[in-house]
Amino acid sequence: MTSIHHDHAHPHRRRRSALVSLLVVVIALAGALLLPSPAHAVAGTGTGVGFMSSDGWWIGSWSLADGSRGFCIDLGGRAPTGHELEPTDAASLGRFSDDDRARLAYISRTWAGTEDPLTAAAAQLATWTITGLNGHALESLAARAGARAGEVLQRSSAMLAELGGPSGASRSVAARLAIDRDDSGASTLVAALDVDYLSGSGTAPPDAFDGVATVQGAVFADGSHEHRVRNGVSYPLTPEDGAAVVELKASVTFADLPFGAAATVAHAEPGVQSVLTASPGRASAQAEVSMERPSSLPFQPVVATKASDTVAVTGATVHDVLQVGVGTGHGVASEWGVYGDDGGPYTPIPIVVRSRLLGPFGSPPVASDQAPADAPVVCEVTTTIDHGPGEYSTPPCTLPNAGYFVWVETISPDDTAPEQGRSRVRSWTSRFGEASETVLVSAPPAQPSAPADRLAETGSSDGQARVAAALAATSATLFGVSALCARWARRTARRLPRRRAR
Repeated sequence: MTSIHHDHAHPHRRRRSALVSLLVVVIALAGALLLPSPAHAVAGTGTGVGFMSSDGWWIGSWSLADGSRGFCIDLGGRAPTGHELEPTDAASLGRFSDDDRARLAYISRTWAGTEDPLTAAAAQLATWTITGLNGHALESLAARAGARAGEVLQRSSAMLAELGGPSGASRSVAARLAIDRDDSGASTLVAALDVDYLSGSGTAPPDAFDGVATVQGAVFADGSHEHRVRNGVSYPLTPEDGAAVVELKASVTFADLPFGAAATVAHAEPGVQSVLTASPGRASAQAEVSMERPSSLPFQPVVATKASDTVAVTGATVHDVLQVGVGTGHGVASEWGVYGDDGGPYTPIPIVVRSRLLGPFGSPPVASDQAPADAPVVCEVTTTIDHGPGEYSTPPCTLPNAGYFVWVETISPDDTAPEQGRSRVRSWTSRFGEASETVLVSAPPAQPSAPADRLAETGSSDGQARVAAALAATSATLFGVSALCARWARRTARRLPRRRAR
């Protein structure tokens, strides 16, 4: 019997083989994606903007295939036209000091993309001054501009001076963030850019650059937690909740800033001129800040009042009992305001309650929002609320006559010192005629009067002596009666028969 051999693999083995192959392909693709992409070489395409001398020497920028321009940094080398150039960080070349890289970065950002021939020629001359003249004199190089050689020399000299000026080339930039506070307690966020210029430390011109700021514990004027900001510009902040003390945190990021020593060179093969290419600012700066401080929100003091007595007599004194608290409402804090330096300690904002006792009124007053303008004032007293919400008592007032009297109170920010939080105190006025604030005063009851002759008699020295003698005689008489009663009681007791015990 002839045996038959199949050349095909088992179906399960075929599936495993296919899966393994697919996995190999996937891993290879993933590896290719994860590997860093090499910088793409770019070809030099010819001269850019500048001047060509009559004998064929060029001074100005060079054009690259990606549309950018730049200045040659290898005077004496072959022109970059037709050569492949590799974009490279200037720092990796190891040819330039930090300060020279800062100068080259400023030139590339500021003038490499110019469309003006004079500017391009002067910037190329300034670049060669930094990277090396290769034995050439500045005048001979500027002569390539023909009749405008003198202008190129002059302009190039001004450019080099600008590099070292107070807002010229820089080594680095850093952001600085602050949450300022004015006299009223209101907070504002402001970001600044500190620049390490070659000429010394300085600050970037205000309102020149965009950043993105975020804040916690407060919001910007539009109610957001994130906002685009300009350096050196203040942005108001509003606390997010009604707490008396707020914790504020903020951060800011600026990107693509035209500062620092980062520059790109289109690097050529040996013997060919490399090109310092135009590039936008690549520096970035970040900053954060956090703090604790009193809230800038106003607060509404309110007072529940009650007269110490609702019924009294003329000549008595009465005071008002004040239950001081915090009112609610739109845009006000939910807690009593405090003042103090950032981080504490904090002190409750003091206020003054002004109390007036009005009256007398002939009938019970009718409750209303305001007291009558012509109501008589018995007295006016003040009470300092110096430890926040709680119970306080006003100084007393004397009730001069009968009738109805009513307490009324007011609070004014003017009674609080500015440095103690005046701007955050809201005014308040009590209602008039509330029952708890009304005191009914009556005249004291009349005392019975003695006859006139007896009053006159007791008012003299003889009369006083007679009164004393009468009191003594009465006392003796009472003592005698008491003694007689005692003797009678003893006699009676002896005459009673005694009962025999059985």
